[in-house]
Amino acid sequence: MKGDPDLLAQAIGNLLDNAIKYSPEGSRITLGLARQGDGMWRLEIRDAGPGILPSERQLVTRQFYRGSRQDVPGTGLGLSLVLAVVHLHGGRLELADNHPGLVAALVLPLPSSAPAETRTLALPQ
Repeated sequence: MKGDPDLLAQAIGNLLDNAIKYSPEGSRITLGLARQGDGMWRLEIRDAGPGILPSERQLVTRQFYRGSRQDVPGTGLGLSLVLAVVHLHGGRLELADNHPGLVAALVLPLPSSAPAETRTLALPQ
């Protein structure tokens, strides 16, 4: 895709950092990348943490919003930065339940010549 590799790496790093920070020790975090039929690619990070309440999903992307998880260190800037990077690249951020945990997905435009592969990587914790 066309875009700023440093900003995209920072956005993905923020999502991975959140997944690690909020997941119980010894749980699995998965990272998947798939091409969608709508000309977009989808990068998903799935964790087994407490997730984000549906009522807070719009709020957690606001700067300095910490939500109901004040017991975990952070500034409340990570997801607002992710959202800004995704919007800059013409995409969207999707947050959903993983039962238990969270699915955080970056959905970004694909160049027309991208291969139609799907890959999944499980990260040890």
